[in-house]
Amino acid sequence: MEKILNKILAELKEHSNRFDLMDKRFDTVEVKLENVENRLDRVEVKLENVENRLDRVEVKLENVENRLENVEFKLENVENRLENVEFKLENVEVKLENVEGELSDVKGRLGNVEDGLCKLENTINNNATEFRSHFKHIEFKLDQHEETFRIISDKLTGNKSDSKYLNDKSGTH
Repeated sequence: MEKILNKILAELKEHSNRFDLMDKRFDTVEVKLENVENRLDRVEVKLENVENRLDRVEVKLENVENRLENVEFKLENVENRLENVEFKLENVEVKLENVEGELSDVKGRLGNVEDGLCKLENTINNNATEFRSHFKHIEFKLDQHEETFRIISDKLTGNKSDSKYLNDKSGTH
């Protein structure tokens, strides 16, 4: 029995050694687990920091997105205004083309008026020359008629004198 007890005792010692080894291993595992836990805590803290930074980045991205939306809205407004300006410029171009066409018509009409004025000037010059010629002719004729009338008047006056002389003479007889 003693042998059995020694055997049991030896087995118990062996088991005790095994348990001690197991305890040491558990202690080592426990230390390692604590190290892993500490490392996980540090990773968790770092992840929280990363998460906070990501939150800040997200907020900044939202701000950037809002600003980009504002810029996009403003660009759309500018684009609309440019389209309006472009439309107005097209209208101005059309009006300018119309004005150019009308100006061309006016130039043509002005050319016709200038031609008409030249013809009228020539006609006036010709008429003036003709009128001067007629006037000289009429003046010459008037001078002839005046001379004729003077001669006739002188003759009539001479005849009156002669008739008075003859009347005076015949009345005294």
